[in-house]
Amino acid sequence: MATTQTTDSSINDEAVPFNPRILILAIQAADQASLLSVMVKTYIALEKLISHEEDALERASARSGLGSLMRGLNGEMERQVDALVHNTATLSASVASAAGVR
Repeated sequence: MATTQTTDSSINDEAVPFNPRILILAIQAADQASLLSVMVKTYIALEKLISHEEDALERASARSGLGSLMRGLNGEMERQVDALVHNTATLSASVASAAGVR
């Protein structure tokens, strides 16, 4: 029985030159996605604290402060989502350009 072997050189002949910008964009997108995941978990925890059914007068000021914190967190999450969308779109365009796809 004859076996056919492929060599690494045949695979490398088709390889596209490496663009370090693609790696940087991929790392940035992964970091932003990770940070966004932490923010969403934080948001959920704060939301549970604010919406707790047992409400007393002494908790009212704490709820107000938590509300301000949530608004700030919402703004930062929105910025991170926008940055992630931008970086993944740029990454996609860079990969397509490197592969010769338009």
